[in-house]
Amino acid sequence: MKYRIITLLAAVMLTAAAAFADGIAISHGPYLQNITETSATIVWTCNRQSTGWVELAPDDGSNFYACERPRYYDTNIGIRVTDTIHAVRLSGLQPGVVYRYRIYSQ
Repeated sequence: MKYRIITLLAAVMLTAAAAFADGIAISHGPYLQNITETSATIVWTCNRQSTGWVELAPDDGSNFYACERPRYYDTNIGIRVTDTIHAVRLSGLQPGVVYRYRIYSQ
């Protein structure tokens, strides 16, 4: 009896570990929505619940990875959202400037 319980517990733990080993993947998007001269919303979906953010930089020819970029999180009333759908509103953009961005889910 004791051996069966241990075997069952080990099987459950291995199944749970395998389910989380796949990680988080972006399943759809990103999509740009509600674009104005000074703002835009970036939307994407993931295969698992996660926290999402966007890193933004002007397209000035510099390497995106050369320095840490500002992060804009998916929030609701100032609290980071954990969900499979992420929507980050970027505001305060400068008109006429071309930007580049990266999306993340963790």
